[in-house]
Amino acid sequence: MNVTILDRPEPPAGRPCVSDVRATSLTLSWYGPTYDGGSTVQSYLVEQRRLDKGEEQWQPVTSTCRSTSYLLQGLEAPARYCFRVRARNEHGLSEPGLESDPVDMAESQDPKQDDDISDDDEKVTEPYYQQVTINTKQKVSELFDIHEKLGTISGGELFERIIAEDFELTERECIKYMRQIVEGVCFVHEQGIVHLDLKPENIMCVNKTGTSIKLIDFGLARRLENNKSLKVMFGTPEFVAPEVINYEPISYSTDMWSVGVICYILVSGLSPFMGDNDNETLANVTSVSWDFDDEAFDEISEDGKDFITQLLKKNSRVRPGSQQCQAHPWLQKDTDNMAAKKLSKERMKKYLAKRKWQKTGNAVRAIGRLNSLLGVGNRKVSLSGLKISPDAAESPAPMDRHPEQQQQEQQQPLTEKQRCEPFFSQTMQDVLSAVGAPAKFACKIEGYPDPEVIWYRNGQPIKESQLYQIDYDEEGNCVLVISATSLCEGGKYTCKAFNVLGEASCSAQLQVN
Repeated sequence: MNVTILDRPEPPAGRPCVSDVRATSLTLSWYGPTYDGGSTVQSYLVEQRRLDKGEEQWQPVTSTCRSTSYLLQGLEAPARYCFRVRARNEHGLSEPGLESDPVDMAESQDPKQDDDISDDDEKVTEPYYQQVTINTKQKVSELFDIHEKLGTISGGELFERIIAEDFELTERECIKYMRQIVEGVCFVHEQGIVHLDLKPENIMCVNKTGTSIKLIDFGLARRLENNKSLKVMFGTPEFVAPEVINYEPISYSTDMWSVGVICYILVSGLSPFMGDNDNETLANVTSVSWDFDDEAFDEISEDGKDFITQLLKKNSRVRPGSQQCQAHPWLQKDTDNMAAKKLSKERMKKYLAKRKWQKTGNAVRAIGRLNSLLGVGNRKVSLSGLKISPDAAESPAPMDRHPEQQQQEQQQPLTEKQRCEPFFSQTMQDVLSAVGAPAKFACKIEGYPDPEVIWYRNGQPIKESQLYQIDYDEEGNCVLVISATSLCEGGKYTCKAFNVLGEASCSAQLQVN
């Protein structure tokens, strides 16, 4: 059961940034709130204050701005200003966000105004005329595709479709699906975009009877620019490429690694890298520990194995691109005349069941941490609110331990472990970053009960968003990644850990040039 509390939004995140400063105008930009209060932000209130006059009261500039930038005009010069922004939804107006850095209007002049005025203040420049030709032959509808409707996808996830009773799984069907996946990835790459989260959950069947599929969920996608290096620190451990884990530059080949993992699972029902936890999975990925030894691959052609082998190479430079994959002999096979030998679906069922149990384990750990935070040291965590799907409960075989045993371990009283207040066994280091590049802070936290963690920037709490990605695993490794730094992100970053016994913190500086 999910509970949403409706309230006014939180203040806009970070400090507003000033740009394009002219004689009497400037552009103010800011981030939206980290939480919108459960309803859409309708507008922003921009306020200003004169510092050179010692004003203490904030004066409203506009209360109807619907975007996260605003052109302020009619400012006085010389003068010194600062600005702040509030967010508004249907439940009210947020508290004000952080103030912008002071802006001196005398420091910049509008070059356009200088060009429009002659040296003699009393003489106006001659009017300037230019011939303009209006295009009356072409219409907007001839230049743009206008989509008035959105399509629907009703077939569910691809892997769930495969294990259905009415579906016959063969290598021929696998080839048909992989052709579509590679074709979709190729189209995305041609637009200069990497998906960065290709996995079975993001491959959907158009309907429940046909074989057409679509790629979804571009929430982590990024645009690649030829002259810029891009690093990221997010993705799904089982499908993420080694260069992401090692925080190395990514490329279109990063998506192709994920395609290789999906293909491996599709034809065998086995995962090449899945461990008992995320850390073990990531270790398997970075060491590229996989093989075709299982009997599941006895029924797969050599071309199919070669296709997977070419994609699951640690060096991203030697992986084939999406266009090369389309030309691979395996995807070029004549599927109409291929032998339709059935492949076992039991391994796929067990694989999906194991993934569901692992997700349940993450939920159990989260409840345990909440239990610790509330200080109920000798009371057990209730699991009655968790819902386990029937097929997952019937297939515990892939687990090293029975799920009931895992639940019992999660329910053990906290007193069975040695309790201690949090401390940092590895502290953060100062970071120097270029504008537009990502930045990363990492530390390791010890303590029991498991500490809760809050990140701060210049004393203000940070909440996870598209700009800030926060990761905290069960081993105590805590990471904050800033996906694209700007001058506004510079400052002091602090990681604070606390449990019922005490708290600890460490800090480092981010300098953006």
